[in-house]
Amino acid sequence: MPGETLSEKLSENFVRAIQFGVYGGKWLELPSLQRSDVDGKAPGSVEPVGFGVLRSLTASYVANATAKRALLELVGQAEAASQRRDVAGMRAALRNNEQRVESLAGQRVPLISPIGAETLVQ
Repeated sequence: MPGETLSEKLSENFVRAIQFGVYGGKWLELPSLQRSDVDGKAPGSVEPVGFGVLRSLTASYVANATAKRALLELVGQAEAASQRRDVAGMRAALRNNEQRVESLAGQRVPLISPIGAETLVQ
């Protein structure tokens, strides 16, 4: 949905997938970690979803070198715009990246796997 954050979408999908509360559990009352509690030093920890993660996912899911370079260039443009505090420029670059991912995934011989495209778009 427009305006919905990645975190909200993932949480919604996660809750639906594992069917929290099916047996009447009050899962919303359970203690939880706050973002400030996560220091990234625990084994298996990763940084919150950001440009580094998007670069890593792109490198993992896009096999075609030309397509990979083009997508990584768009991620770089988005990151540079973010560092300049150019929100409109960052969003435009990310939108272009998303459109390119969808276009590549829809080719007759896809340059991105369907799961890779879904992951990169999300």
